[in-house]
Amino acid sequence: MYVLINLDEMRFVSTGNYWALCDQAQADFPDAAYLVGPAKDSCTYTDFTETELRLLYKNTTGNDSAGINKWELPKQVMELVSSVPPCNKQIPLPIPEPYSPKPTAETAPVVSQIRPKAGTTTGRVWELADWLLANRTEFDFDSKEFRNQLIADCVYNGINASTAQVQYSKWKKHH
Repeated sequence: MYVLINLDEMRFVSTGNYWALCDQAQADFPDAAYLVGPAKDSCTYTDFTETELRLLYKNTTGNDSAGINKWELPKQVMELVSSVPPCNKQIPLPIPEPYSPKPTAETAPVVSQIRPKAGTTTGRVWELADWLLANRTEFDFDSKEFRNQLIADCVYNGINASTAQVQYSKWKKHH
């Protein structure tokens, strides 16, 4: 349960659903400052000064709060919430969309590997792989030797070995 407090008049307005109270505040006093917070949570009242809490107490009960010490005042104000009238506004709950399962491997569309842009780090791995495939006939592109040579060439050219490994597997799927 939440409470709506009109900060301009320092008075409790109503209690109820958060969204209903926000709607009520905007409809009933659009130009006034207001606060909607948990009704029985002390954090709602911690930002108020002692003077504001005393004013809130007086405007709610009609009695002076002079007999209450400042340490008990937030607790006394919080207990006043039970006397605050409930909000009359009803906010319709949104109707949830029907459940649709995520696509499985069978229904998921196959995305073809697009070659990275030339000159980028990933593009340089692909370029080195193409060059090795075209110029080094002693390697089959599906062999471990080809992969190891490509990674070694990439590392020699300043490319991270992990990047080379990932891009090799993507390059291999593309070919």
